[in-house]
Amino acid sequence: MPILQEQLNKAASIIEGLYSHILLSEIPEDAPYRGSLPREQPFALDYKGYYVSYAELLRFVFALEGIGEAWSQEAVQDKLHELLLDLATLRADEDSSPDFHRIAQEWLDHIDIQFEENTCYVPVIGLSVDEPLVIGDVTFHPLESVRDQLQEDIHSPFFNDLHPIRDCIAIAQVKAEQRRATEILRVRAEQALNIFRFIGSLVWHRQPPRHIYIAGQQPKRTSYAVAIGAGGNFTGIGETEYTPLPYKIDQGFLRRANFYGLSFLQSLVRSQSLSSLEQAFLTAVQWYGDAMQDLVPLFAFIKFYVSIETAAKKPNERAKQVLPRRVSVLIESWDKQKQRRLEADIGDLIDERNAVFHGGKPENYGSEYLAWFARVLAMQTLHHLRLKIESNGFQAKDNLITWVDQQFNKYLM
Repeated sequence: MPILQEQLNKAASIIEGLYSHILLSEIPEDAPYRGSLPREQPFALDYKGYYVSYAELLRFVFALEGIGEAWSQEAVQDKLHELLLDLATLRADEDSSPDFHRIAQEWLDHIDIQFEENTCYVPVIGLSVDEPLVIGDVTFHPLESVRDQLQEDIHSPFFNDLHPIRDCIAIAQVKAEQRRATEILRVRAEQALNIFRFIGSLVWHRQPPRHIYIAGQQPKRTSYAVAIGAGGNFTGIGETEYTPLPYKIDQGFLRRANFYGLSFLQSLVRSQSLSSLEQAFLTAVQWYGDAMQDLVPLFAFIKFYVSIETAAKKPNERAKQVLPRRVSVLIESWDKQKQRRLEADIGDLIDERNAVFHGGKPENYGSEYLAWFARVLAMQTLHHLRLKIESNGFQAKDNLITWVDQQFNKYLM
């Protein structure tokens, strides 16, 4: 989009600040930014130039609508270095009188550009697909089909340690600077994987969690432990392995996954106009999926809990006053005794959440139990909320609140 005059003025002012803080002589060894002109004359930025002007120009670029999100930080810093080379050259010319508005305009013209579309690839560990599967802008392809296409062109560790029965490749078309395009793909792929993590926990709800990762983010497969006694005696060596259970998407899985809402989630991700409740539901699924990957029970508990609040609580409400009744009625809509027990358990869960938030640890339950109970509760909350959105047409949390009150007063009093 065109640079506004006030934005140009702001950029020119920041660049003038950069210029005034360039050092060409008596450069201290601890200068925070150093460079060299083509004629091998060193230059540097002083403390204020780097930590104030340089940082401010970096923030300015990333705040520009339609520009900042298309660039990686490394690429913008490369452009900033080119600018500093030009400014240092002007600073070395004692007769120069820089036109900072012109400099700012020309520099921004090199940033305010339309990038070509990149086809971006990233391996996914622990997820295998029989056929391409689309979630939003990301398509997950069988590993071998991509390997056959790219292996001659890609001479890197890209395909190292990937296994066709365990892994796949996520692909998306992204218009951005190339490094930024790969960052965007990773974010979009991670959001899609969170949907798989949620659906998988429903399909395999009585089985251990399946773990799937963007390549490079998975835990190490092997660790070694040595125990040495107080007297220095060697008492043992242990080896433990972390091996994710396979998450295979075949036709049998897809039938069960669609029953639990995969097609509905795919439609939400594609939608350009989500209701407030649909957006809250999708965000809650992201929290749930991230919690499924967390190997620290206490952290997983907090993320599962946040998923529940995101789905069912309004911003200004007090959780203890509304969540126990609301969530318990949503899950146990017809059984009075089960609804009352669940309501009490949810109240206890909120107390434990408060204890962790304000005291750093639970008070009455172990972290493993809290992570398990919060996972089951979050899974059921999201599952039943999805049914209400899809079947009853709920558009806002007020629709859910009204239904809960009516259901409780009519059947659970």
